[in-house]
Amino acid sequence: MLKINNNLRHDQFSLPNLVGIEANTICLYLQNHGQLLFVSTYLLPASAIIPADLDPIFSQNDSVVLVGDLNSKHVTWNNATMNRNG
Repeated sequence: MLKINNNLRHDQFSLPNLVGIEANTICLYLQNHGQLLFVSTYLLPASAIIPADLDPIFSQNDSVVLVGDLNSKHVTWNNATMNRNG
């Protein structure tokens, strides 16, 4: 779920059906007339990130903020273990 202040100009942004990633997306309209795509994501722990899920997110807009839990682990990120998403 995304919460947006009513004072910010925004629209809900629809992505095509994604295979592995759950995503909620909002397009924020900036004062300089630019747009910022804000994507909140979740990936189940046992799932692999599928590049085809990321393509529609990043190809839609030049300015994207992707946040969430992609269950990616890597030792350089101070995790004790590593997985294929890391």
